[in-house]
Amino acid sequence: MRGFYKYSQFNVYNDYSDTNNADTMSQDQLRKMAMQKSQGTYFLLSWTLTQDENQVIVGPSILSLADQVNQLLYLRLMQVSTTTVFPNIVYVDAFTSQVTTLAMALNNRFGG
Repeated sequence: MRGFYKYSQFNVYNDYSDTNNADTMSQDQLRKMAMQKSQGTYFLLSWTLTQDENQVIVGPSILSLADQVNQLLYLRLMQVSTTTVFPNIVYVDAFTSQVTTLAMALNNRFGG
């Protein structure tokens, strides 16, 4: 159906990893995606790292952390995505043209 919809109108699973470790975050989000898609809900992939208390003060910044994990997004996500397991929404902290390319590749590959 075409139109504008509120986020609350969708049955979306959204649970970020709450870690500053790229491997931990990616494994967590990809595991949750596989689990939730089998439940028939929309899945919001939160490809973000969370600064710890020390990082808030001395760095690295959220944008530096985003640069680190965004480089992993295409490789790791495309390896595990299938016609039944893929994100419906992708959150990132630093939007780049590579993220746009990824979204277009997912739409083309899985008919989104």
